[in-house]
Amino acid sequence: MALTFNGGSGSNSISGTTAGASVDSTGAMTIPVGTTAQRPGSPTSGMIRMNTTTGNPEWYDTVNNQWINFDSSIVTGK
Repeated sequence: MALTFNGGSGSNSISGTTAGASVDSTGAMTIPVGTTAQRPGSPTSGMIRMNTTTGNPEWYDTVNNQWINFDSSIVTGK
């Protein structure tokens, strides 16, 4: 992983895992990008990515064990 924060009085980096993101304090955050076939083999709670096959950002839901598009919602307990 290469997680980089830019802004303020400098930049800081964190390295060591298999995911990556970049944050520019005056611009935008860049998240991992890939096709449906390139999804992580062992996803974990909190993972987010841009899926270029569907054209949607998505997050991994460990309760239902599936990738969910940001434009979708799961309502439970109602």
